[in-house]
Amino acid sequence: MRTPISGICVGFRIIKGQGKDASDFAKMHILQVGTKDHDADLITVFIQNVDLIGDMLRAYSNGALRWIDTLCFTYKDGRENVWMLDKIFNLSNDVIEVEHGGGSI
Repeated sequence: MRTPISGICVGFRIIKGQGKDASDFAKMHILQVGTKDHDADLITVFIQNVDLIGDMLRAYSNGALRWIDTLCFTYKDGRENVWMLDKIFNLSNDVIEVEHGGGSI
């Protein structure tokens, strides 16, 4: 099943594959903003496609918080859902400012 996932990309990293035949992959964390009716949620999205990993490295290498719209494959792993990135529809160029106390981070 494919699922659209949109939110703020709050983390991205490459993970080295373990073992002789294992491939590197990436993990991206997408924060879905809460509303008065729904809680906020942090979704981990795995990326195996080398081209998509390259796209994320180019677009997200500075670690800025940005809105992202994706399409992911959804798999069941026991009782949990696992999301695997299929397509990036949009990775916004607008940086989301985070403020604390007296100014931005």
